[in-house]
Order: sequence, then structure tokens, then C-alpha cells
Amino acid sequence: MTIRMTQQLLDLIDRAASHIERDRSYIARATLRRLERTGVIRGEICESITKSGPVYVSFRDFSLPAGIDAAAFRAALYVRCTEALGKPGAERFVSEAVEGRDYVVVDEE
Repeated sequence: MTIRMTQQLLDLIDRAASHIERDRSYIARATLRRLERTGVIRGEICESITKSGPVYVSFRDFSLPAGIDAAAFRAALYVRCTEALGKPGAERFVSEAVEGRDYVVVDEE
């Protein structure tokens, strides 16, 4: 599905996606799930960012249900992205141990 939005909202989505190490479509689907469960996402909304803009953004595996319009979805995206940026980012476990030096793998057969 394709939705019109401003460049500032698109930049915010991209920053949030890189912060949680996911893609734009993941954020869109998570926002839609939350909208369907609660009906409204509460938070401060910046009207200049959430208005319909010149940028068309496509999300994969995504479609808006009948009860939710694009303006409400853009506002929910804004709130969801600002919440995601306010939390600590995703940290992946990286082992610095080297096989053979720090540990030995033993096959028991």
C-alpha cells in the first residue's frame, strides 16, 4: 500500500527503523496492530509533520482497514516513531570469543 506523507515524517520513520533495526513496513504493521487494538494512540502530534505531503511511501504486506483513514494513521506513525526513539535501541549480542582460543567445541558421538 502507498501513503502520502511529508519528508519529515519519512525521515522520522527511517530513523526509528534504524534505531530498532527493522524496516519501514515493520513499523507500519506494528502501528496498525496497535491502532486496531486500542483504537487511538495517545501522544503529542505535530500537525505540520503528519499532514499529507508530496512523498509517496510504499509499505509491503500492509493495507489500511476500512475504519482507519490515512490522516489518523500518519498521526499514529508519528507518535509510535517518537516513542521508539525514546527507548533504548536494539543491541545485538556479539561474542568476542574465538573458537579454538577461548573455547573448544567437543563432538560427543
